Amino acid sequence: RDLHLSIRRQRQMCIRDRTLGDGYWLRFLDSGNSEITGTPVNELAISLNEGWNLISGNNNSIDISNIQDPSGIIIPGTIYEFAPEGYSNAETLEPGRGYWVRANSLGIITLED
Repeated sequence: RDLHLSIRRQRQMCIRDRTLGDGYWLRFLDSGNSEITGTPVNELAISLNEGWNLISGNNNSIDISNIQDPSGIIIPGTIYEFAPEGYSNAETLEPGRGYWVRANSLGIITLED
């Protein structure tokens, strides 16, 4: 499936080869609304590399304390979100948002409702 973004002024962009759980950084020149459609995902296994990873959540809000990290690869205090005032520690993963996460090694985390 392709990710189609409908951007103000009726331009469309297609992103191919997406991976569930990966985060995508989108930059728009103008303010406006974008519609992103797809199939809801209730459970998500995300592969992390050692170092910084850009991830997304599933279709519901998830408190970061509910991220399943059985190998303890997420370095505590290193889940960040971006807001107009800059980066800050995230407390909740929200649908449609991206988050930077730092891992101390390769591994898998799981997000589920």
